Amino acid sequence: MTRIDSNAAPPGGAAPPARDAPVPAKLTVMRAVAKGRAGLAVEVDVGEHVVHSDMPVPRGGTNSAPAPGHLMRAAVVACLAITYKSCGAQKGTPIDDVEIDFTTENDMSAQTDVGLGPVGWQRMRWHVRLTSTADDAQVAAILERAERLSPMLASIDPLCERVRTFEVRRPK
Repeated sequence: MTRIDSNAAPPGGAAPPARDAPVPAKLTVMRAVAKGRAGLAVEVDVGEHVVHSDMPVPRGGTNSAPAPGHLMRAAVVACLAITYKSCGAQKGTPIDDVEIDFTTENDMSAQTDVGLGPVGWQRMRWHVRLTSTADDAQVAAILERAERLSPMLASIDPLCERVRTFEVRRPK
């Protein structure tokens, strides 16, 4: 096992930053612990919360909780909605009443032993509806920035096609 000390001098001998100097961002470690229950059902401890997952009956589960793919889609849209609003607030652009209709397309043949094919999402499509007083160009810039900063989107295979559309409602 190799241990890397982030405070050690980098190759070339430069000293680590002084203790009162601004510290560059470091990796944040997050943890999830899954415990298998009856059948395919699992309970996942994610710190302050517990999430349950299961598979639908045709895939061998009991459908007692959302399947992992449903939870992943939920995580992506939650991350996007929060990041759209946060990026808008940082730029002073009001972004309210965010709704995201998100779909994914994947070839299930490899996962179901019917044939060979890619595993995972091949295409994501989402339509964003939001309320803002900003013009469409400003909103588009906020959405693009948020998508660049989204850790969920960054975690998805870059070969997965991404198609986003949006519409802006104006406050009454």
